[in-house]
Amino acid sequence: MFCPKCGTKYGNDLNLCPTCNVALVNKSPSETEPEFIKFVTVHETGDPAFIAFAKSILQSEGIKYFIQGEGLQDLFAGGRLGTGFNPIIGPVKIQVDEKDLEKAKELLKQIEEGKFELLEGDAANDAEKVERDGAKKHTFRYLLIGFMIGVLVSVLGFMVYDYRERHLSGVVKYDLNKDSKPDCFYYYENGVIVKVEQDRNFDGKIDLWYFYKDGDLDHGVSDNNFDGIVDTWFNFKNGALTQIEIDTNSDNKPEIIESYTNGILSQKVWIDETSRKIWKKAIYYSGVMREEYIDQDYDGKFDIKIIYDSSERPIKTYPLH
Repeated sequence: MFCPKCGTKYGNDLNLCPTCNVALVNKSPSETEPEFIKFVTVHETGDPAFIAFAKSILQSEGIKYFIQGEGLQDLFAGGRLGTGFNPIIGPVKIQVDEKDLEKAKELLKQIEEGKFELLEGDAANDAEKVERDGAKKHTFRYLLIGFMIGVLVSVLGFMVYDYRERHLSGVVKYDLNKDSKPDCFYYYENGVIVKVEQDRNFDGKIDLWYFYKDGDLDHGVSDNNFDGIVDTWFNFKNGALTQIEIDTNSDNKPEIIESYTNGILSQKVWIDETSRKIWKKAIYYSGVMREEYIDQDYDGKFDIKIIYDSSERPIKTYPLH
């Protein structure tokens, strides 16, 4: 008998785990087959408020979800640029388990409708407050409207500038740190993006390059320690990240390789810099590490296996020989 929570094995004379106070089961949690989930995109957006609301609703309904691209929006060149999403990464994709697709669509539709109704309610409340509070509230509203108009004019001005730059010069330049020197460059051919270059530490030297094919990210390279030598390589397929190779000792060979499926981390391996053999491998399910294999004597064969729970805590270790 096994505890489904802590994994401790007990004799058949017990029915309850004395530590966790939960009923015992016949099968060890570590022997449970991993759950494979096929995530599909149900909605794309650049609205952070909508994303936060969607997370809460999906979680409350017990729907497993993945937000693709949310954490990358402000890490890549250009940021959100007033559009709600990064032009390199594209809109944030809300993905759910394929079997919950229709239910999730209906829930997100209700969120959109609910937002519209909420705005109407707020407007009605504002009207009542204006009537009660008089000119002071009117002044605040006019200031707010003026601010919104100013933002809109700025966004439209940027869009016009961006359009002209794309078609007239083939390159759009951005000054991200406001020092009057461009440090991010978007290259276009016939209005289609082909390359992005960025100086991330603002030392006047490019240290990040992304290359596009037919408008989609194809591959990229970067100098992450800013020593003038490329040490990281990115590969994409249809705009989605598939692999990252990292050189940790400046020998122009990767010592860490990460593999991605549908943009989600699925496997990570560590390579010995001398023998060039894999000495450690981690397996991820839905982006969470669940298995790890280690070659302790560096002979090219894994010696131990470690099983992790859904919180990436080790629950079982056993030898492989």
